[in-house]
Amino acid sequence: MLMKFFRKFFKYLHVFQVMAKVSLMVNISSRGTFFIGVFAKMLRAILVVVFFQAIFFHVKSFAGWDFNEILLLTTIYLTFEVIVIITFHRNLAYWFPDLLLRGEFDLTLIRPISPLFFVSFRIIDWFDVTSLPPVIFLWWYVFTQGGFVFTAFDFTLFLLFLFLGVMFYFGLMIFLAGVAFWTVNPQGVGRLMERVFMAAKYPVSAFTGHVRTVLLFILPVSLFATLPAEILLHRSDPWYLIFAFVIACAVFFGSLLFWKFAIKHYSSASN
Repeated sequence: MLMKFFRKFFKYLHVFQVMAKVSLMVNISSRGTFFIGVFAKMLRAILVVVFFQAIFFHVKSFAGWDFNEILLLTTIYLTFEVIVIITFHRNLAYWFPDLLLRGEFDLTLIRPISPLFFVSFRIIDWFDVTSLPPVIFLWWYVFTQGGFVFTAFDFTLFLLFLFLGVMFYFGLMIFLAGVAFWTVNPQGVGRLMERVFMAAKYPVSAFTGHVRTVLLFILPVSLFATLPAEILLHRSDPWYLIFAFVIACAVFFGSLLFWKFAIKHYSSASN
């Protein structure tokens, strides 16, 4: 059983490497466009930090967070963003619906790999890989200049809940991709998800009333950055950690069931 798992794992890892290589070749086919894109992506990551720095020129804290704590939150947010944008976000929100509309998804169903894996990681966005240098620099600054003390347990718990945040977001995008089987153009929902996701760059304590309730419990974007940051800062609520674990697992595994349901009721382009 274990050998079978590892054979399948390395098979999919090889497929991922091939798709990543093809995506890189496509991205660098136009060098001018590639380098402009690289510059824009790096500039965007830097501007997020500059935005908060400008705020702290006028105030000592933002929603109860000081500058170094906000910098930690921003670093986690950018790390999360790099992970999801490079891999499955655009694949499921934009490129998969386009695959359906062109009638090319039928070919995916006859490939000897999981259709969900293929459509989730078919195109690797190498433009966004270039956001990594600023993110790596921010992590270095947080560890060496931020004045924080992280234990091995803190960081392990942080990684677990960062993974759960990615899993939760992946589940949301799988639901969105499943809806594409019954809608003509669901890309507007993808745009909406991006706008909601942008709220994660701010601490949830910055919001009040019903908006805060939504961001904590109904569409908990706090899982993406605020909760992992609170874990490292020893501010996390144990009951909310349990809630986050349950909701992340429920959304992800629920999305897999919904995807299977959508595939089962899919009428091919030939029909």
